[in-house]
Amino acid sequence: MESVRGMRSPDSELDYETFRSTLTEYPRTLLGTMFAERNKDMLKPDRDEEYFFDRDGHIFHYIMEFYRKGKIPWEQIAESFHSPLQEELEYFQIDCPPVIMSPLDEKFVSMVVEDFKRTLVKLLEQSQRQFVPVQAIHFYPGLLVPSLSGKSSEPMMRIAHEFRTVGFEILKVEKARTKIQEYISALHPIKDCQIIPVKGKNNQMISYSIQVEFGNIKKINWDQVFE
Repeated sequence: MESVRGMRSPDSELDYETFRSTLTEYPRTLLGTMFAERNKDMLKPDRDEEYFFDRDGHIFHYIMEFYRKGKIPWEQIAESFHSPLQEELEYFQIDCPPVIMSPLDEKFVSMVVEDFKRTLVKLLEQSQRQFVPVQAIHFYPGLLVPSLSGKSSEPMMRIAHEFRTVGFEILKVEKARTKIQEYISALHPIKDCQIIPVKGKNNQMISYSIQVEFGNIKKINWDQVFE
C-alpha cells in the first residue's frame, strides 16, 4: 500500500505520514483530489520526497484526523479556535461543520473531562513502558502544543495533541483539577500526582503542569540480561 511521506506545514513540530488511500477515500477534498491516481504525474514533492503546505501547522493535525477518522473532534477543541479551524477546513475543501453544543451543558462538560482523563492515562501508560520515574505534562493556552518534561516519543506527543486546545481550559477549573488529580493518584503504580499552575509576569497563568511520580519503576540492566 503506497504511503505519502512528510506532509508538513511551516510551524508544525510534527511531520505527518499517511497512506495515499487514506486521502483518496475523500475524493472531493483538496488532498483527495491532489493524490488521486489521475493526478499522480502532476505532484511535485521536494528533494526529500515530502510535500509542504504553507498553512497553520497546529490546525493541520485536525485535518489529518479527519482523513484518518472521518470526523473532527469538535468537543475537544476550545470554542475560540472553531473559527480558524473552519477556515482551514474550507481551504482543504472538507465539509465537516462544528457540532453546536451549549458550554453550560454539564453532561457535555463531564464527557469532555472523562475523555481528558482517559487521554492522560494513555500518556502515563506510555511513560511507564519507557521506565520514566517522573513525568510532567504541560498544557498551554491557545494552540500551543503540550510538552512533556520526562522522556517522550512521537506516539506520546500524538496522544497529547488530542487535547492541546482544551486541556488548559479544563485545568483552569478547580473542580476539574481536583477530580483529575484524585483519579490519577488512585491509579496503580502512581505514587504521587500534583497539578501545578505556572504563572508568568503580571501574575498571568501561562500553563498547568500535571506532575506524576511512579512507584515500582525499575530500569532494565541490559548488560545483566545478556550475561
